Amino acid sequence: MKKSELVFSAILIPVDFLMVFLAGLLSYRLRFYSFVTDIKPVIYEIVIREYLSVLLIASVVFILIFVLTGLYAIKSHRKIIDELGKIFVGCTASIALLIIFIFFRREWFSSRFIVLFSWIFSFISVSFGRIIVRSIQHGLLKKGVGVHYIAVIGQDKNTDDIMSQIHQHPSLGYKLVERFNNFDIDAKNKLLEKLKIVRIDEIIVTDPNLSKDEILSLKDFCYERHIIFKYIADLFESQAAHIEINTIADVPIIEVKRTKLDGWGRIFKRIFDILFSLILLIILSPLFIILATLIRIDSVGPVFAKLERVGEKGKRFTLYKFRSMVRRPRFKKRIITIEREAGRSFVQNKE
Repeated sequence: MKKSELVFSAILIPVDFLMVFLAGLLSYRLRFYSFVTDIKPVIYEIVIREYLSVLLIASVVFILIFVLTGLYAIKSHRKIIDELGKIFVGCTASIALLIIFIFFRREWFSSRFIVLFSWIFSFISVSFGRIIVRSIQHGLLKKGVGVHYIAVIGQDKNTDDIMSQIHQHPSLGYKLVERFNNFDIDAKNKLLEKLKIVRIDEIIVTDPNLSKDEILSLKDFCYERHIIFKYIADLFESQAAHIEINTIADVPIIEVKRTKLDGWGRIFKRIFDILFSLILLIILSPLFIILATLIRIDSVGPVFAKLERVGEKGKRFTLYKFRSMVRRPRFKKRIITIEREAGRSFVQNKE
């Protein structure tokens, strides 16, 4: 692991804390601007000193949630879209946790405006801070700071593609030192000579057709010299987007997962769904009451419709929704019945 990666990972914590804190301050200042107070007058005004103490606690909660979402995992490179997705989840989960706490401790804080805009501003500010830090890191990588020096072993198309990506994208953080078609005695001796001149951080086997003896020999070579050993998946494994590696009797077993939500991901999603649904029910409850009243005024019948649906693996479940179909009043049905009977009598008399 490069020192630069450790440094940038450590920097992210105070940067995120600062961004969340600034987002809270901005939300507080925005609440008391005239164009906001004209629309929504201030009912409860919290003193800035009290608000800062609340904001400090809230910022710590954000950082703890960010840790749980994996935002501080040490990686040489990560797609920005993946990082933004985790930031959104982390900010949403943090605000949800704070809303639940405020709900049970109403005297602690009661400005829904500040809470809502703190959520929006925190996502924007943390994302902005991350982009700045990652841009600096990528700029240093292009200049050779924190770069992983690698040797590639392989001679197929995968090898050419990987080498092309490394040359075209310096921000990935890799610099090619040497390439070998296979790992024989000559390649091993050349690597030993190369190690006397330049440091090799990683050796990547890019050809899945390399013999088993060569791979085991290379693995031992890397282990003895503290070099990171990597290999690409074979043709079948390369088609699996989500895999998990476990061991049985010290033998690695690769499990192909159907989705990222398997295992703990599924549990966290379920918890998030329940908490977020509860919060939305509380927030939207006034609107639901209005809808229920309008349905009762507009037509006769229950407010909710009970439906049966089929879910995952054919499992049936009951769905409740606001009734949208109009139920005819009883007296109207009676009129229709009388009209039909009168029509039948007229036809019979005519015959």
